[in-house]
Amino acid sequence: MIRLFSVVMFCLILFVQSAYTQPFAYITNQHGNNVTIIDTATNMLVGTPIAVENFPNSAVVTPDGAFVYVANGGSASVSVIDTTTNMVVDTVAVGAGPGGITITPDGNFVYVVNNGNNNVSVISTSTNTVVGSPIPVQTAPFIATASPDGNFVYVTNFTSSTVSVIDTSSNTVTATVTVGPGPIGVEVSPDGSRAYSANNGFGPGNVSVIDTSSNTVIDTVTVQTQPRGLAITPDGNFLYVTNSASGTVSVIRTSDNTVIDTVTVQNLPQGIDVTPDGNFIYVANQGPGTVSVIRTSDNTVVDTVSVGNVSWGPAASGKFIGPTPVTLDIMLAGSGAGNVSSMGIDCGQGGVDCMETYNIIGTVVNLSATPDTDSFFSGWSGGEGCEGGDPNLSVTMDTSKTCTATFTQDPAITLIKTGSGDGTVTSAPPGINCGPGCTMDAAEFMELSMVTLTAAPDASSFFSGWSGGEGCTGSDPNLILTMDTSRNCTATFTQDPAVVVIKEGDGNGTVISNPQGIDCGSACTAEFTELSMVTLTAYPDAVSSFTGFSGNPDCADGMLTMDTSKTCIATFDFIPQLLNPIYPGVASNPNIIVADQASPEGRVAFVWGFMPGSTIVGGYVCNGIDIGLNDPRLLGIRKAYPDQVAEFIVYIPLNSAFELPVYTQVVDIDTCRVSDLIMNIIRNE
Repeated sequence: MIRLFSVVMFCLILFVQSAYTQPFAYITNQHGNNVTIIDTATNMLVGTPIAVENFPNSAVVTPDGAFVYVANGGSASVSVIDTTTNMVVDTVAVGAGPGGITITPDGNFVYVVNNGNNNVSVISTSTNTVVGSPIPVQTAPFIATASPDGNFVYVTNFTSSTVSVIDTSSNTVTATVTVGPGPIGVEVSPDGSRAYSANNGFGPGNVSVIDTSSNTVIDTVTVQTQPRGLAITPDGNFLYVTNSASGTVSVIRTSDNTVIDTVTVQNLPQGIDVTPDGNFIYVANQGPGTVSVIRTSDNTVVDTVSVGNVSWGPAASGKFIGPTPVTLDIMLAGSGAGNVSSMGIDCGQGGVDCMETYNIIGTVVNLSATPDTDSFFSGWSGGEGCEGGDPNLSVTMDTSKTCTATFTQDPAITLIKTGSGDGTVTSAPPGINCGPGCTMDAAEFMELSMVTLTAAPDASSFFSGWSGGEGCTGSDPNLILTMDTSRNCTATFTQDPAVVVIKEGDGNGTVISNPQGIDCGSACTAEFTELSMVTLTAYPDAVSSFTGFSGNPDCADGMLTMDTSKTCIATFDFIPQLLNPIYPGVASNPNIIVADQASPEGRVAFVWGFMPGSTIVGGYVCNGIDIGLNDPRLLGIRKAYPDQVAEFIVYIPLNSAFELPVYTQVVDIDTCRVSDLIMNIIRNE
C-alpha cells in the first residue's frame, strides 16, 4: 500500500509555516493605569488592557517571554503580569516613584529605578521579592538598562546629569559617568562596548556615547528637542532616539555617530523599542495615545496603532517588546502512519494541527507519537532536542524547532506458492493462510516479532523448499523469521513423482507395484512418495512371456527410486502353438496331433489341408483371423487340459503304399491365436 499521508501533512505544514510569528509589545499607559498589548505581527490590539497600579511608567519583558514587570510610578510598586493569561499575578513593593526598569539577560533579577529615593531596588524573579538593600545612585534616577552580558546595569540620573554603573555581582555602583544635561534614556550596544544616554537638557538635545571599557564619554551626537527614549538595532548598526518636543525620531549610524535620518511620528514620543528581528521600531506617542511603527529598512512609518484611549498617555519606557515566539513544527515521515499529539498539537490520522507557537521561550513540550495499527514508530529527528527513539519526547522550546516523527509500516511477509504440486502455508502468529489453489498471500507483523511459516504439502505433493532471499531459504517446512524488515518468501511444492507403465509386444500380461498404485491391467499410472522405493513385478498371461523392463534406466530391474517421475516399458511376447509331427500311419496308427501352450481348459480347433495359402475366417468366432491354408478342413475341436495341452487323434487307413504331404494348424478359440503351419508326410508302406 502506498501511503500519501506523510506527503500531504508535509504540504500542510509548509503552508502553515508561511504565517510568520512576531512578538507582542506591552505599552504602559501612564494615565490609563493599564497596559495595552499589541501583536506586532498584525499591529492589532490583543484582548483588553491589563489593569495595573497608578501611573505605570515602563515595562520589561522577561527573556523567556513568560512575564512582564511594570513599574508603577504613582504606587511605589511593580506589577507582575503572566503572559499566558495576561493577568497580574503579583505586586512587589519598591521605593518611591519607580520609573525605569530592566532585567538581567538570564532573567533572574529585575532592577527598578526609584526616582523619589535616588536608589535602585533589585527584585528576584524566582520569588518576586526585593533582595538586599536599595542601591544608592545620584539625584533623580530615571531609566535603567542591563548590559548584554548581565554584568552591569546603567542608570541615568536626570538632575545630576550622570550615568551610574552598577556591578550586578555586588550590586554596587562602580563608576559614575558625567554626560549631557538631563539624561533620561539609556541603551547599551549588543556587543556591550558602548553605552548611550539621551540627554533631555534645554533646547536641542544630544546623545552621549560612552566607552564602557573606560566609562568615559567619547562622543556627543546632536539630535532634536528633548530626546528621551533609545533603542538600538540587534546588529548594533543604528540607534533610534525619540525627540519628545519635536515629535520625531532621530536615526544615528553608530559606526560614525552620525544622524542619517529623522522620522516624523506623532506628539510627545516617549518610550521606544525594536523588534527582535530588527525590522520594526515601536514608538509610544503620549500626546495622541498612539504607537507609531517604523520600518527600519527605509525608516518609514508604516502603521499607527491606537492604545485604546487618547487620554491614557502611553509612556512605554524600557524593553517592552517580548522575544519572538518560537514555533514547533511537526513533520510526519516514513512508509507508515501515526499521530503526534501534545497540548495544542494533533498531527496525523485525521489531525491537521501540526504547528504550535509558544510565546514563552523555554516551554517544555511533551510530544507523544502513536503509530496506527499497521505501523511502528521508528524515531524522532530534526536536530537538537528532536532526536531519540522513545515515542515520548520532551522538547525545550528555546528556539523554533521542527521535529520529524517517522512511522514505518509494519514489516510484511509476501508469500508466493509455486511448483507443480500444491499445499498450504500458514503463519504463527496468524496472518498468512495460503491453501490449495492460492498462489500468493501477504500479511504484516509487528516489528522484531518472531514469525513461523509452516509448509504442509497435500496428499499428492511434497515440499521442495524455501527461496526468496535472506531468511527465506532452507528445506525445513518450518521457517522462522525475525521481522526486522519485510520479506518475500517462496514455498515450492512439487507433485509426487509418478510411475507410468507402458505395455508393448504381441503378448499380454499384468504389471503390479509395491507399494500399491500400479495394477496394469487398467491402472497404468500412479504417484508415489518422493524418494520412496517402488518395485514393479510383471506377470505374463498363459500364452505370453515377459521379456523385461525398459524406458527409464532405473526401470531395468523393476526397482525404482522415486526421485522423479519415470516411464517404464514392460514387453510381453506371444508364445505360438507348437504341434508335434504326425508319423506314418502304419507304424504309428493311431496318430496323435498335440497342441502346446493352449489356454488352460480352453477350446482348440485342429485344422488341416493340402496346400499352404491364406483363408480369412468369417462368422462370429475369431472373425478375421488368417488360416495359412487354401481350403482348410476342420478335423475337430478339443478341450485343452489344465496343463495347456490339447490332443487330436487321427487314424490312418492301412491301404496300399502311398505318401501324402499334409499341413496342420491349430486355433486357440479362446484367444483366437493361430499356430504356425506344420507340414507332415503321411506314408503307408
